[in-house]
Amino acid sequence: MFKRKGADKRYRFYRKRSKAKRGGRFLDLGIAFLGLLTILFVLSSAKRLTQTQAEGSLRTIPLRVQVLNSSGKRISPGFAQFLEKKNFSPYYLVIVEQKDLPDSLVKESFLLDRMGEEKAALLLAEKIGLKKKNILPRQLENNYLNISYTLILGQDYQKIFKLKD
Repeated sequence: MFKRKGADKRYRFYRKRSKAKRGGRFLDLGIAFLGLLTILFVLSSAKRLTQTQAEGSLRTIPLRVQVLNSSGKRISPGFAQFLEKKNFSPYYLVIVEQKDLPDSLVKESFLLDRMGEEKAALLLAEKIGLKKKNILPRQLENNYLNISYTLILGQDYQKIFKLKD
């Protein structure tokens, strides 16, 4: 009949109520989306690292060459473009600098290897027409232009104009 007021209060304070989740779905969707992006990034990186490139299809490794003329005769500025257009795959030439050295005369052309990459130096010398003995390893102390090779043209430069393919 009569209700006790104290019993209702106790029940009211200790009763567990379910709280509505706010933002739970959006947080879960955001985490799933970031996880998916991470998986795609890892897969594309792995594909790029393991992908093999057909040799000669793309020229990817630059050889920065300095051309110095010590033949005593002027060589046309088109000589640099002539060298750059040749096929040195998988390498390609970038002529950094082309100068005439009027004070010095050299009989035989030679190649100075500035970085110590023998394989590329042998390929470059073979394509140009230089002998293996005309490749000299000489490193630069201050290589500000990042020069890989220095090609010094001598009085036999006519052989170099007839580049081998």
